[in-house]
Amino acid sequence: MVRLVVKKLLVKLAFHNLRSHKFRSILTIIGLAIAGLGIAGFIIASTSIITSAQKSFGMVNSPTAIIYVRDAEWNQTLVSGLNLQYDLQYRIMTTAIINGQIQRITIHGINVSKIATDESLLPIIIDEGTLPNDSEGLIENAASKALGIQKGTILSFNLPNQEGSLVNTSIKITGFATNVNDLGYTFSSAIDIWVSLNYIHKLLKRKLFTTLYIKSENSTITEIVNRMDKNGIFVEHVEYPEKQEDPRKEILDVLQVLTLITSGIGILIGGILCSSTINMAIAAERKNIALLKIIGGRQHQLFYAYLLEAFLLGFFGSIIGVGVAIASGAFILKQFAEPFNLPVVELVVPINAIVIGMAVPILTSLIFPIPALVGVLKVKPLQFFKKDSMVSQFLHKVPKDSIIGFSIGNLARNRKRMALNILMVALAVSLVVSVQSLSDSYTYEIDQFLDSFPADIIITSSVMQNKTIMENIISEYFSQNHPSMLQSFTTLWWAQVDVVVGNTTVTVNFLGVNTSSNQFKPIFPEGAFAENNSIVVTSLFNRDYLGNQNPVGKNLTLKTYTKSKSFIIGGVINDKNNGGKMVYAPLEQVQDFLEGNGLVNVAYISLKDPSQGYKIGLEMSEDPKIQAYGWTITSMEYWREFNLRQATYFSFFITMISSVGIVVAIIGGINTFTLNNLQREQEFAILKMIGAKPRWIFFSLIIEATIASFFATLVAIPLARYVIIANTVDFITRKIIPMKLIFSTKHVLSSVAISVFSILSSAIIPAFKSARTNTIEGIKYE
Repeated sequence: MVRLVVKKLLVKLAFHNLRSHKFRSILTIIGLAIAGLGIAGFIIASTSIITSAQKSFGMVNSPTAIIYVRDAEWNQTLVSGLNLQYDLQYRIMTTAIINGQIQRITIHGINVSKIATDESLLPIIIDEGTLPNDSEGLIENAASKALGIQKGTILSFNLPNQEGSLVNTSIKITGFATNVNDLGYTFSSAIDIWVSLNYIHKLLKRKLFTTLYIKSENSTITEIVNRMDKNGIFVEHVEYPEKQEDPRKEILDVLQVLTLITSGIGILIGGILCSSTINMAIAAERKNIALLKIIGGRQHQLFYAYLLEAFLLGFFGSIIGVGVAIASGAFILKQFAEPFNLPVVELVVPINAIVIGMAVPILTSLIFPIPALVGVLKVKPLQFFKKDSMVSQFLHKVPKDSIIGFSIGNLARNRKRMALNILMVALAVSLVVSVQSLSDSYTYEIDQFLDSFPADIIITSSVMQNKTIMENIISEYFSQNHPSMLQSFTTLWWAQVDVVVGNTTVTVNFLGVNTSSNQFKPIFPEGAFAENNSIVVTSLFNRDYLGNQNPVGKNLTLKTYTKSKSFIIGGVINDKNNGGKMVYAPLEQVQDFLEGNGLVNVAYISLKDPSQGYKIGLEMSEDPKIQAYGWTITSMEYWREFNLRQATYFSFFITMISSVGIVVAIIGGINTFTLNNLQREQEFAILKMIGAKPRWIFFSLIIEATIASFFATLVAIPLARYVIIANTVDFITRKIIPMKLIFSTKHVLSSVAISVFSILSSAIIPAFKSARTNTIEGIKYE
């Protein structure tokens, strides 16, 4: 009978503790809910986005393969006699003035009749409006909303023909469409407009195409590539949609890493917070624990009673976290619908989101308090009734010690609890400082790269241009507008082409350059190009494709779909351009290998006064011929500012997320300092009796917190520098671009400042309450 009563009392004790300390319980539940919310929210959001994208793909007749070619004349014999379904597209860039601003436009010539009969293989969905006739077009849905373009709007622009003459045309917008296989206007620098392919052919007076969509067997695709080779059509790239990852996944992978880091820190902080809460519950119920032991309560029963309380904290936290994730899922998905180009939006709540989102907070709440439960519940019943033995020691030493000595001595009285509090703050601080350091490391790489770049202005064309035409336009512009500003310029060939390296087909970035130009001396080491048929590869290319050996002087055979050529590797450089996986070669060699003699698509311009690059770049963008070709004019100063803005935005966004950890750490710190001060209430009362003023007690506790912040900094700095930052930089270096780790005095001082702020914010309210301790009530405390 007694055991049954004890069991009921223990269960009531667990619920009583939650109710009697509501504020403390709520804070702990919130801390645990954050971890559940982060994990469940990401799983729900990412699954919903991918599912919605797949549903969108299901709305179109997906091709087996997409073959990208250089501007080529269409010949029906390429597909005659083959069992397949095909579709054509011609892509060209230009510009238009929209709302007073120059906007880059991508014109897509498509077979309108096939879209009308649902036979099109292009991943285009018409959201609203009618199909275009001649002089009409569909515009990308997100772009129309962002720029305020309505149905009936007329856009005027020029298109260049093969001879370099300009053809003026106007397009009336008849509706809005979405390319479901693309991230669209939000992540693009150009606006998509779809017009009739026949209309483009009329304007250019040639039956050109740049993309062939095919639905057939793989053997048929090989046959078409062979036919293109025989017809002199250069195949740049073949894409198999079913084998390609959704472009949204790359962004989601980045978000996943950030979510896991934030949730991981949240789990640790939430666990420490829960441990602190259970510690406080045990301290507040010490007399009840003793009485329960005296009337027959067993050690394991008391253990499970407080474990039940911890479980309830985790359970309620998980319910709130998962509940908020589900409730906000539909809203969040709507916000992602436009930037992620999702015409169909469907909220999906996987079972694993609920299970993991609930399991993590619950397991955290059960595991972290165990050391405290094991240690405290072994105390014998009568010891719970004893006065704190530290009081007599305290009375003995107070007159001899200064306020600093007193604070240092008290700091060590609850070593485990204070150590957990310090660790909790250090984790949060290390995350924030790591973001700052990584942002500075990225900024440093941008500055280093742009400082050594051999140009002040870059002109980029989305399609291959006749070398003579491009050079004439540039020369004519400077002779008419800035005759004394041009120092030199050179035209190049940049291409992303499928090649076979060894036995593996990979997509390689080629850059054909004028190796004798002074502009490239900062890039290439002396003697890098040993012979005319030599190439220079980047260190990441060497690592990923050549086995990270010393390839200098060795032969490398590269094969496109139509041609094979052997090169001599003249050098390896540590260039970060285009993801760091590049092949540099003399321009003539690249033109010959990629079958584009006389073609270029990039120009590097050096000015006598580089500080004028930004201004001249803007002026060039307004030149009618440059607008007609849709060339992108980028000054190095603009590129620097753009990248710095991106870094600042990224840093701000992640700092805001990681700052949640600081808030939770402060909440946990309030718990810790409140518990410590509660157990020392007698001391504060006695201090007042012997003449200590409230401000002396207050500042002694603040000094104690300041010392704790010093230890938090000592933990945070190496954790950030040698664990989080070092591993992240190593990951970026291996996967993306070589990156130098920047961790300076600024970051150390930032760690100190955030640590001091976090711990003092935790300590100030408990210290203020302790300074106001009532002398009589404090002496009564047991």
